[in-house]
Amino acid sequence: MSELRWISKTAIVLLHAESLAEHGGMEGVRDAGLLESALSRARNLHAYDGVDDIAMLAAELGEDELASWVREYMDSRVHDGRQT
Repeated sequence: MSELRWISKTAIVLLHAESLAEHGGMEGVRDAGLLESALSRARNLHAYDGVDDIAMLAAELGEDELASWVREYMDSRVHDGRQT
């Protein structure tokens, strides 16, 4: 298996900026630590648990902390009157 390439926090922030430009919304990251934790989960599974299944590792990016981060962000938009 070739070396894995991981998505970076910078890439996520840039993708978020592109989404904002197209769809509008709130700028910035509410909790940078939560975002970094979510991005580290798949790396840790690969490094410490030996998980090599790309689909499983990719799914981890959508689980737990990242999903919580997205939910909280979307909830804040609803409460600010900017429902998408």
